[in-house]
Amino acid sequence: MGIGTIIGVVLGLVLIYSLLSIIVTQINTLIVNALKLRANTLRTGISELISDPAVRAQVLTHPLVRVVNPALSEGVEQTVRSGSAEQVRSMSAEVTTTTQITGVTWVEPKIFTDAVFDILRTNAERRLYDPFYDIAKQIRDNAMREQVNDMICALSTNNLSIEQFRVQAEEKLPSEPVVFNDLMEKLAELREVRESILRQSQQGSLIPLLEGVSQLSEDTSTKKALTTLIASAQSVEAATEKVSYWFDKQMERLSDAYKRNIGWLTIGVGFVMALVLNADTIQLARTLWENPTLNALVVTFAEQNAAQLAPADGSAESTGLTAQDVTEQAVQGAINALNRLTSLNLPIGWYDTRVVRTSAQAVGGEENACIPAQQNVIVSETPAEATPEAAAGFSAQADNLATEEAPIISENPDGTDISGGSTVVASPSVLPTECTDRRNLALFLPWSINFDFGALFVKVLGLVITTIAIGQGAPFWFDLLNRLVRGNR
Repeated sequence: MGIGTIIGVVLGLVLIYSLLSIIVTQINTLIVNALKLRANTLRTGISELISDPAVRAQVLTHPLVRVVNPALSEGVEQTVRSGSAEQVRSMSAEVTTTTQITGVTWVEPKIFTDAVFDILRTNAERRLYDPFYDIAKQIRDNAMREQVNDMICALSTNNLSIEQFRVQAEEKLPSEPVVFNDLMEKLAELREVRESILRQSQQGSLIPLLEGVSQLSEDTSTKKALTTLIASAQSVEAATEKVSYWFDKQMERLSDAYKRNIGWLTIGVGFVMALVLNADTIQLARTLWENPTLNALVVTFAEQNAAQLAPADGSAESTGLTAQDVTEQAVQGAINALNRLTSLNLPIGWYDTRVVRTSAQAVGGEENACIPAQQNVIVSETPAEATPEAAAGFSAQADNLATEEAPIISENPDGTDISGGSTVVASPSVLPTECTDRRNLALFLPWSINFDFGALFVKVLGLVITTIAIGQGAPFWFDLLNRLVRGNR
């Protein structure tokens, strides 16, 4: 056994880890797609970022984001528009936990920001300026009503100041004193909101956004965060960059948390896979070390197939495939990797064979045949008066047996009559293959007559090593396998 054997063992283990990791990766893909873990993680991240119940539901159902079925947006808007605070909270909780979740697993920060800004402007328009339009409907003159509506629109986009609106309304509505007074009452309420905003930012283009922020719940962290980010900007473009960066950082934290969860999932699935396949690193390494033929076969297989074992990305968005196509691809990928693994004739898998010997003294007439027992072997039946030459021959026979089978020579074993001059050799019995084959379940089940605690400990250790190796991920082992193959050529 030389350096080539060692390299073969290492290369073989890396190949086995690569195939097992690919199988686990594909199983993870099936689990992730079935439970929509990516989309649920995205929804959780957005829900943590947007603490205002109304805006949270609006963002999740917004057509640009589409984390939750956009068909729910109509009901969300209706509740936000006319529902009570308790109804809004209930609706938001329902959207956050609904099973009507789409396959969207990632949202670009700029897209998220556009959706949030659209919601802020819409909410500000509805809550601050819709009352102005409702009052204007009372104007009897159609032309005059249209002019007032244009003034309200200019006011909402900050193209008309509050004072300018008051002056123009006073000029245009001398014949509508009731309408004018109602508009002035709403204008006074708007003035308070504007003055609060102007104390934070003097940028007129940001006022519609900050008006929307002002309508958020007072006790939410979202209002504080958006106020800080938008008010500190010098333009809408700068505000967009700040909010996009805020969202992007949240997505980075979300991605890290998702990777940790997938890591634990990989460990769990990897251990189950190692247990089901009996992929015991210690047993595999020992077999590759002791079996040069299998060692060479595994090395040859690795050199010929390493480049074809690249793990596929299991996300539909990265492949451009539908969820069903990704599922079918994952199933086929797992089957292919499993077929490659089994084609190597490695010592994996299980069988259950009890090994017993019949004994009158044993309970139930059976005893564990996997426990080595001494056997008294009579080498000779030489009588006491045998000639010296014959005695020497019998002695040589005993010596030869001792050399070949390593027996223990006993002068007078218990229960053995050697009065006639016989030579008796006590030799350990040869164990059946099932007693040493670590694929035999009977050796590891505590209720089995062949249970071997030491073997169980080594088996668990081997499976744990395999699980830890699988936890490194398919890309790690695939890259290492290719490096080893290139270096071995």
